[in-house]
Amino acid sequence: MEWHETEAKEALLQLKSRKSGLGEAEVEERLLEYGLNSIVIEKKTSAFKIFIAQFKNALVLILLFAALVCTGTGT
Repeated sequence: MEWHETEAKEALLQLKSRKSGLGEAEVEERLLEYGLNSIVIEKKTSAFKIFIAQFKNALVLILLFAALVCTGTGT
């Protein structure tokens, strides 16, 4: 069963929580076990670097070569 299909009571049981939230001791324990609830944002890559990275793929190179041949031959 997926999380979005789980009833609230069942989810609280599975997460070992309650409607009123966690106690301070439980929060500290979970912080030590799981760490902070945060998302690490990676450094953004420039659009130019993303564009150049596309040419590392063999299929892209084959299509580029085919486009050049078609342009060169006028077909």
